[in-house]
Amino acid sequence: MTMVGLLVILTGVAAGGCYGMRELEDLSLITLLGVDKGKTDPILVTAVVAIPRRIRPSAAGGGGGEGKPVVVVSREGKSIVHALQRIDESLARNVTTIETTYVILGEELAREDASCILDVFTRNLEFRHTTLIAVCQGTAQDFLMRLSPAVEADPATYLVGLTTVAYNDLGTSPLVTVHEFVVASTTLESEPFSPYLVTTRKTQERVPPGQGGEKKQGGESEAGQGGSRQESQEGEEVVAVQGAALFRVSGGKIRMVGTLDPKETMAALLMRGELQRGNIEIALPGAPDRQSIIRFHHVSAHPKVKRSGRDIQVTYNVRVTASLDEAQGQFQEVSPQFASAVAKTSTEELRALLERTIEKLKSLRSDSVNLGMSVHTKFATWKEWEEFDWPSQFPETRVSFDIKLFVFTTGFTSRPPVPR
Repeated sequence: MTMVGLLVILTGVAAGGCYGMRELEDLSLITLLGVDKGKTDPILVTAVVAIPRRIRPSAAGGGGGEGKPVVVVSREGKSIVHALQRIDESLARNVTTIETTYVILGEELAREDASCILDVFTRNLEFRHTTLIAVCQGTAQDFLMRLSPAVEADPATYLVGLTTVAYNDLGTSPLVTVHEFVVASTTLESEPFSPYLVTTRKTQERVPPGQGGEKKQGGESEAGQGGSRQESQEGEEVVAVQGAALFRVSGGKIRMVGTLDPKETMAALLMRGELQRGNIEIALPGAPDRQSIIRFHHVSAHPKVKRSGRDIQVTYNVRVTASLDEAQGQFQEVSPQFASAVAKTSTEELRALLERTIEKLKSLRSDSVNLGMSVHTKFATWKEWEEFDWPSQFPETRVSFDIKLFVFTTGFTSRPPVPR
């Protein structure tokens, strides 16, 4: 075959397109995926399918088309893929998870076994490893049905932004991809964790009786005379990040075993070396009835491990620079002695938080701070490390904290008001 003939054949193959390719406009894009226990079949899958023409902003800069920007569909199946195939049957276009940004696990499923997501996300090419994972209170179906963000048109964009801010700016939530969750689940030296999400119904306060309420004849308000109780009415649904869901791998299952509150999550991120920003509240030195906010600016934590046989002792060297962001009541003390007292009080508060967090992790046998990664370096061989059985020894490990906290400012960024 001549070179010219070969080029003609290759050009024809390229012009024919890729095998199995589907046009984007022919697909239903799943942006959020919820997984629960089913009632008839093992798995209940809830898919949030985007309607692009309603999400896309209009030319005038306003919102998209009229109506909801997504449609929510739920189906049961023997597996996640089987349930998605059943969802396919109810839509006019084939569903795809190539744009799925978040997978939400219902709490009941997570506490029983979350391993159902591992195989499909590591085997199926349409499921991205960069998809984020979280656990919600209640069922994922109910959570996604109630999800109606007030700021973003796209619920997926809203949910990603919510947890990203909590991770980057507040330190009150982890940010975990499916890939990271899988790695932690299959690694002896760690346990997986994820954001823990809840939905609450925002209440709207009414004006107390006698202060602008509607009057009946004779000047009496509807609530009666002399009342002071504030009534409330139900409003919109609000999603909140309530810390982290903790998992433990045992007997081939990945079970959720408990939660960390937002401050404990911040402490866990600090021990993992991931905390970027955070804050704690302390009682103001010299004025214990007043609370103040200490904001962290630079944080580092390095575990130092000592081993004697099966006895493991770990000391975290924690270094923090911080500032006094707020002190109630315009407290104006700015002396070096006051700054030293603030640093001491902050150190004690941070130590108590770290100790409380590590004790909770040990009691739940969930090494979500990856402490085993540091401990295993003290073992000469892999066989010796396996025989040590870190998951069973983690609760017996002695952990302490060497904290040096420097408060670089307790003063004012501008001149405080001077009484006349």
